[in-house]
Amino acid sequence: MLTIICFFLLCPGMPQHESFDMNDEQATGDPCIEKILAEDAKLAEMRNTSSEIMSLAVSILNYVEGLEALDFNACPEGFQKAFKAHIGAWRDLVPTVQDYEDWRGEMHLLFDRIKSSKGGKAFKKKVDKVGKTWEAVMKES
Repeated sequence: MLTIICFFLLCPGMPQHESFDMNDEQATGDPCIEKILAEDAKLAEMRNTSSEIMSLAVSILNYVEGLEALDFNACPEGFQKAFKAHIGAWRDLVPTVQDYEDWRGEMHLLFDRIKSSKGGKAFKKKVDKVGKTWEAVMKES
């Protein structure tokens, strides 16, 4: 079974995103939702570490494009809408992180650095939106 370490625990202050665990009470019984959440967890794990070797913007775009390629058609409409908003929130981060093209490291560590940088306030608002849209996804799960 797929178990993902919640990156909320790895990086306090970050949205509780990759907390989906097929073994816990969040398992929905809806095969489409479970498949999307499992794929999201895999893509998120790659996103979190790929910024060690490529820019954060490219890492996030790869994650977003991976999510956009998933088939949501069999999922309930509310889940689809919530997840599409979540994908959009991640996409909205890209222009902000492009200012840090040369930075490398694990995504959460980079997020902490950006939050304490000159553009940190605007960045934090966008990260908060990612968290809020993830909460909506979980509500629809």
